[in-house]
Amino acid sequence: MASSPELLHYFPPFLQVYNDGRIERLITTPRLPPSTDPITGVQSRDVVISFDHETKSRIFLPKINPQDPPKKLPLIIYIHGGGFCIGSPVNIVTHSFLTPLVSQTPAVAIAVGYRLAPENPLPTRPGNRVVFGLACRGLAGWRVKICQPKHDQFKYTGHGLAGHGLAGLERKPIYDPPTHLFIRVYRLAELPALLPTAYHDCWAAFKWIAAHSTGSGPDPWINDYVDTSRVFLVGESAGANLAHYVTVQAGVSKPGLDIQGLIALHPYFSEKEPDKMIQYLYPGSSSSDDDPKLNPRSDPDLEKMGCSRVFIMVAEKDFLKQRGIDYMETLKKSKWEGSVEFVENEGEDHCFYLFNPRSEKAKGVIQMLISFVNQA
Repeated sequence: MASSPELLHYFPPFLQVYNDGRIERLITTPRLPPSTDPITGVQSRDVVISFDHETKSRIFLPKINPQDPPKKLPLIIYIHGGGFCIGSPVNIVTHSFLTPLVSQTPAVAIAVGYRLAPENPLPTRPGNRVVFGLACRGLAGWRVKICQPKHDQFKYTGHGLAGHGLAGLERKPIYDPPTHLFIRVYRLAELPALLPTAYHDCWAAFKWIAAHSTGSGPDPWINDYVDTSRVFLVGESAGANLAHYVTVQAGVSKPGLDIQGLIALHPYFSEKEPDKMIQYLYPGSSSSDDDPKLNPRSDPDLEKMGCSRVFIMVAEKDFLKQRGIDYMETLKKSKWEGSVEFVENEGEDHCFYLFNPRSEKAKGVIQMLISFVNQA
């Protein structure tokens, strides 16, 4: 009789992982098809930015009166949060947040889709697939490579889970009966440092958007309606971390979009104490404040951040409040020459405006964001 799966990892409120490789997400949110909002007239449709993984992003366009002369609008690039492992650009939460923002600003918005961890801990190259939890053989700090039995050519990359029986087997071919494949085990230190997939995908999306800077990109809505000199990145929680990363990379490589501002809502950044969930999701990271992706204090490129204004919002009851304050202080003490605006939501908790978008305080958040965008 088969034994019941054992719980290996429990990371509330995000996910839990079992020793058979199964991942159970603790929060699921209904997804919505692209549509025209009957109240505001905001239209939405989906685009696939990278056909390597076909992750959808969604573009939101405010109501356009065909009788009016053509007008270019600001672009809001929105990156959802969710601990790098939950969330979607096409769910009801994203729609409820972006629809009033797009309608009232008015602005065009694109909600960026990215592959979620832990199924996608590292970027996959064209032609590769990800195999997750191979026979539950992985160890923390290890990678499993699957190779063809005869040719010994690495064809897949897998991230195992449970960690049984690998000591002393590194680099040796191991036959894995449940999968009928041969595997080799490597220590993480022996593999090249790759960018975690969420960062990789968000940066790829930004470069895809930047291809429209001359008005001849692949998407007609962006070509026709976006003023590429008025671009704003917006993210909450882990999405704010990703938005910050993209803004810094844009300052380093200058891909052609003029970022006017970054909006970091209840941002997640790492602390000195390693984050156990991040250790699991991205085992190549230290998961602490010495990882420049996770904490801007350690980023040597911070002074090159590609915008002149940052708006930071924290919530009084949010466990991440101090991290937002630290982010503000880091920016002010750095050699970056921009300005920082800071707001605290009194009496509120983490991302309250997403979970209760019709409340007066949530509507107040939208108005603050509109004001920040329209100051440009």
